[in-house]
Amino acid sequence: MNTPRVLVIDDEAAILRVYRRILSCSRVRQQQRDDLGALAQELFKTSPLNSSVNYRLITAQQGMEAVKIVQEGKEQNDPIAVAFVDIRMPPGIDGLETARLLVEIDPKIEIVFVTAFSDQSRKKIKETLKRQHFFYIQKPFDKLEVRQMTDSLLFRWQLARDREELDQDKEVFISNMTHEIRHPIQVILGACDTLLNYEMEDTRRNQFIRDIETETKRLYTLTKNLNILKQNQKITQKFHLEGIHLFPLIDHAHRLLRKDAEKKGLLLELKKTTERDFILGNSDALIQVLINLIVNAINYTTAGSILTSVSEEEQQLIVQIQDTGVGVLPEEQTSIFKKFYRVKEQAVKVRGHGLGLSICQEIILAHGSMIQLQSRIGEGSCFSFALPYSIN
Repeated sequence: MNTPRVLVIDDEAAILRVYRRILSCSRVRQQQRDDLGALAQELFKTSPLNSSVNYRLITAQQGMEAVKIVQEGKEQNDPIAVAFVDIRMPPGIDGLETARLLVEIDPKIEIVFVTAFSDQSRKKIKETLKRQHFFYIQKPFDKLEVRQMTDSLLFRWQLARDREELDQDKEVFISNMTHEIRHPIQVILGACDTLLNYEMEDTRRNQFIRDIETETKRLYTLTKNLNILKQNQKITQKFHLEGIHLFPLIDHAHRLLRKDAEKKGLLLELKKTTERDFILGNSDALIQVLINLIVNAINYTTAGSILTSVSEEEQQLIVQIQDTGVGVLPEEQTSIFKKFYRVKEQAVKVRGHGLGLSICQEIILAHGSMIQLQSRIGEGSCFSFALPYSIN
């Protein structure tokens, strides 16, 4: 996110120079703020204060110039946080009309009126701006007052912005959580239906029972992960790594997802260039990774195939899941692993909460590796990660 911007609007160049001196974020003043925050923490035994409020200073000499700056900032997702507005700015529109236009463009902007005259009543300002909160400083102003006003309003603006983003994340998460639990429930219901309505040999019946057991455990693991997420902890901080065989996990994931791939006319393939598969890992977590990545590939592929390949490299296994899907834009390839991130432009519309790839990345990080992505628009994507061999 960009550093917040402070806009000062005054028709007198000398006044703008004063603002620049007062609001310049020098290293000395920054250190003073940090020292003050550290002192408060020591005295009152509180968490660190947000004493360092960084910002960029922008100036304008006329109202319409300021309106243009705020409009462009809004369009470019680089908004103005605080605006100091002089009331009298001949020959253009006055400060009150300027503020009205700024608030109309961006209702979240904090407005501070600065004037040597009292020709606009607070009642008129409220009626014009159609908001209850605004701030007023008399000229000649005190430099400490301007600095404190700036820091306080920036903190207030940032707090409101963070709260809004958090609310949006929560809304997306709550409304789309079924994406992560729907598939195991479908597998369980399908297996139960088959067991209840069809005669079959014991070997096949036992396989369906094992599928039910596996998916029930996966749902239980997912609920534990969600509880850890709720507590803002790493989802992988407690799971245990041990010696396990990788190929049965891949076979299980393919068996569960093959019908989903076939429904879309996709070929689900496995390619192995080694028979060694005894790795150090966590079975439940790796199944979750494999299923998430393959489901993701199926969702974003309309024709072709999904290939899971395993190769050996320097005492570790390299796992790749490659599709012939729509691909991911270069500028989004790092963002897709962030919690709640959803691809902005999608050739294929897919519902989800933007949590699956984030969980996968955290799991693989806990295995000492990292999921890498190679992708080209219109050609497909390849997600890959390494897993170490088990010594035992």
